[in-house]
Amino acid sequence: MKLWLMTVAALLTVAPAMAADLPAAPVYKAPVYKAAAPYNWNGSYIGANGGYSWGRFNSTSTADLFNTGAGSGFAPKVDGWLGGIQVGRNWQTGSWLVGIEADAQITGEKDSLERSMVLGSVPVGGGVVTLSQNVANEWALPWFATLRGRVGVTANNWLFYGTGGLALGHVKFSNTTTLVTDYVGLPANVTTSVAASLSDSATRVGFALGGGVETALSDRWTVKAEYLYLDFGSHTFLAGTGSDTTVRLHDHILRVGINYKLGTDDPIVAKY
Repeated sequence: MKLWLMTVAALLTVAPAMAADLPAAPVYKAPVYKAAAPYNWNGSYIGANGGYSWGRFNSTSTADLFNTGAGSGFAPKVDGWLGGIQVGRNWQTGSWLVGIEADAQITGEKDSLERSMVLGSVPVGGGVVTLSQNVANEWALPWFATLRGRVGVTANNWLFYGTGGLALGHVKFSNTTTLVTDYVGLPANVTTSVAASLSDSATRVGFALGGGVETALSDRWTVKAEYLYLDFGSHTFLAGTGSDTTVRLHDHILRVGINYKLGTDDPIVAKY
């Protein structure tokens, strides 16, 4: 009995010491996730863009070289691709942004209309002479540029904005009228033609309105999608020639672009 009590006492003395020497059980700590800081839109940028345009040159002319044969009101569909560059600057305070942007575009926007008509036929000798007229018209908007303000709201890495300002565009019209004489008879068939060309162009000032969405890919690169409406007012082609026509010039543009931010050294800094 005495031996048993001594053994129990020894175990009670040694057990705490042994427990103190054992390694502590690891304590699990949940990872702490830190939300990424919202993108800082402040600063200057430069970029490039590309897209497509749906232009309308609504004509009020009844002049023969413009007329489709169905009366006035013909609207050339001056559609085509476009591409260009833009530069701009943003100032951001909290979630609000104001900015200014200028862009210059070259385009493939044009439409054409060709029409042929027989003016008459007369017998000559043993054959027939037929006189016909071929008319070819082309309208184009080869380039335009805009200078616009931007106002938007930011949400993390996204920017939603409206834009508006001045637009400058170059519009062109050309017409080629060809008179063709066909002689069918003996001793041979003969065709001759005489062509005359007219052209006119003007650089017009108008306005641009639209909006878009932009998102950041990194601390320097952003991409955007944008819609613009351009209106260059009305212009009279071939004024004083007897074939005058007044055309209202307006355009719808969808484009995408990419921007590279040059820096954030503006005096107004983003505040979160």
